[in-house]
Order: sequence, then C-alpha cells, then structure tokens
Amino acid sequence: MIRKDSITFNTACITGLEDVAYVHVMFNSDLKRIVVRGCDENDKDALRWCIANPDKRKSRKMTCKPFSELVYKEMGWDTECRYKMLGYRFRLKGKLCMFLTCSCRRSSMRSRSEKMEQTRKMRKRQSPRIPERDFTHMILRVLLAYL
Repeated sequence: MIRKDSITFNTACITGLEDVAYVHVMFNSDLKRIVVRGCDENDKDALRWCIANPDKRKSRKMTCKPFSELVYKEMGWDTECRYKMLGYRFRLKGKLCMFLTCSCRRSSMRSRSEKMEQTRKMRKRQSPRIPERDFTHMILRVLLAYL
C-alpha cells in the first residue's frame, strides 16, 4: 500500500521474498511500475521493509515521503487517497525481485474518527425513531413478561 508519505508491504509480499530484510525500492516512470529488490543492510538507499523475528516476519511502515511524492506526481494520483498495488515475483540474475503494478484500487485516507462519524450518521438515519415514552412502555412490557 502506498500513501502520500509512506509505503507498507503486506505479509504476502514479505514472505514472497524469502530471507530478505532490506530492499531497494525503485520506480520506473515509463512502465509505471515499482520494483522491489533485496539488498544488504549496508547498501546505499537500503530500506528495512520488515521486522524479522526468529519465528515470523511482520510488515512495517516505511516513511519515504520524497519517493511517495514522486510516484503520486508521475501517476497523477490524488494525494487524499491511498493506493493498493498488485505484486508479481520474478528472478533477475539469480535474485528474487518483485514488481508492483501501480494502476490498482484506491481508497480515501479519511481519519478513523471521520469514518466513525459518517457511520454513526448513516445508522442514525436508518434506525426507526421511537418516542421515549413508547420505548419506556416497551421495555416495561418486556420486563413484565419475564416476571
């Protein structure tokens, strides 16, 4: 997933490149593709793309605002949205790599509170209005039925 200031790879991508903890992330503006290639920790521009524990590997958010801004600009994307990309593995000179297509789904980056507020408003509109007096009588009838 790419946002206007960061990139996050899901677990499927991370397990697809076995035993890789540091990567080079490159963008090809002609092909509109992002290429991810494993590298050594000390290589120039190496990014740690996962948290490698002995038992499992987890994804991590990589803050790379200049790179994300370049991709957004080249693709003509809306900065208020985040984009999901589809990845494919391939071998190049004996090394496993991954390329990501950049013409995939987008979703809004509204904050969680904004989304919750919109959901609350929708539910409020959909729920039937019961006057407080009738509601109280209904509760009393239910309670009396169980006594």
